Amino acid sequence: MVVTNVFLFFFDLSTRFLGLISIYYQILYDNGARKFAVFGVPPIGCTPNAISLYGTNGPPCVDILNQAAVLFNEKLQQLIRELNKSLIKAKFTYLNPPGAPVDIEEIVKMGACCKTGGGAGELCVRNSKPCSDSKKHIFWDGVHITECQMEIMAQNAYSSNNTHCASPFNIHKLAML
Repeated sequence: MVVTNVFLFFFDLSTRFLGLISIYYQILYDNGARKFAVFGVPPIGCTPNAISLYGTNGPPCVDILNQAAVLFNEKLQQLIRELNKSLIKAKFTYLNPPGAPVDIEEIVKMGACCKTGGGAGELCVRNSKPCSDSKKHIFWDGVHITECQMEIMAQNAYSSNNTHCASPFNIHKLAML
């Protein structure tokens, strides 16, 4: 029940947010901005924090949160297509945070680099010892990805020709336009 309410809240919030972001892009365009690289939302139901908060009832991740992220990303991609048509001097591209399709079970198995429970539960516990090799983990804590994962994400955004990673073009091509 709580997760369903979170989904409905996220759906409503995402609709409002996309309306606002469209206005902000228009303002940036009116002030001379012409190139936009827009990241979508990653599979938020696979963060250690989401799994800890909501549980999974069998699947490796909180599916309803991932479904909300997919729905938001679909709406965001539609907005980007519309902006590319309506703001004719601008170029927008959508960037998929994880890049290529991800192995959900591998994300969960790799877990966080530290013991979580600090902050509101999403951060590392104060004075806890982090892992010895953060490259073996996707998450640093309950929600933030490691530097290694950020580098992979950046490389995909910059140079991938896979439309699942960057669409309609990657950042390198965007910069050349």
